[in-house]
Amino acid sequence: MKIERCNVVAEQLKDWDFLNNLPQQVLDFQLKKVFSQDGAEYTFVRYENADSCALDVVYTEETGDFVVVKNVGLFRFRDDRFYSRDAKSFATMVAPELEKIIRQISRSCNAGYPSTAADLGFAKWGIVQKLPQEINGYKLFITPAAPLQFLNGSYVLIAYENADKGNQLAIFYNEYRNEVFGELKKERVFQFTRNFDVAFDEERHGAKKDLFLQEAEEKILQNLEPTIIELG
Repeated sequence: MKIERCNVVAEQLKDWDFLNNLPQQVLDFQLKKVFSQDGAEYTFVRYENADSCALDVVYTEETGDFVVVKNVGLFRFRDDRFYSRDAKSFATMVAPELEKIIRQISRSCNAGYPSTAADLGFAKWGIVQKLPQEINGYKLFITPAAPLQFLNGSYVLIAYENADKGNQLAIFYNEYRNEVFGELKKERVFQFTRNFDVAFDEERHGAKKDLFLQEAEEKILQNLEPTIIELG
């Protein structure tokens, strides 16, 4: 299916078998057939749950692709494994993987860790019990017990959010760089921080891998509240 003009997308999609055969519910996510425009993006399917998580099926005029977009709290990002300019090819890729894709964003499911992170002990990291549920109006949304698989080898370990303000503090682990780092959003706009950077060093941490998590934990707990207060 080739989309000639975006103002006729809805008309061209109405008889698409993929849309018409979608299940009404996947896990605790409910299907909503919508048609909304945000710039060059047209969303026509959304699965959402009560935990501020949603999966969107989107057509983007910019590249002419059908894409899968994940929404978890204030995180919104494409799953770059699933895209195509051809609707039939896109459906063939997505339909059999739909539950698995949704499971990856569900906060009630544990996405797990890559082998590098698993070897370091993130899954049993004791910091989980030390994280406040709320700091200055920011609610704890993601913990290392149920990480979010993100982009380019990164996993979200911790996220505090103030949804009303569009503010967020997130702490990641990147399996390719083997490091922990943080990112901020203020009014949904990215801000840089070095407050949580801890890189695995083979010479220092190789023989005692728990030292890496210990250093990361100390830095996170030391800087968590001051950074959130400064974010406002």
